[in-house]
Amino acid sequence: MIPAVVEVQVNQEYIDQRVDAKIDEFVRPQMILCSLNRLCKMYDMSMNTFKDNFLHDPRVLIHERTKSSQGKRRFLYEPTIAAIKEIMDEW
Repeated sequence: MIPAVVEVQVNQEYIDQRVDAKIDEFVRPQMILCSLNRLCKMYDMSMNTFKDNFLHDPRVLIHERTKSSQGKRRFLYEPTIAAIKEIMDEW
């Protein structure tokens, strides 16, 4: 019997996206707050692009929560996502 040769090509970017999507699927229902870094990653934008497009809009800023003036910026998850979708629908 002749042994078979099998080659497998893996698209790492596709696998990373699928894993992130599955994690989001399980984590999203329990999320109350979301960090600015996480929002940038979710929308595949750099920090500067995300700030320019969304953080100057009062519909997003009203959902910001920080513990102190120097604290990490966090946002209420559900209303912030809804506000971002509303802004994107205007593009």
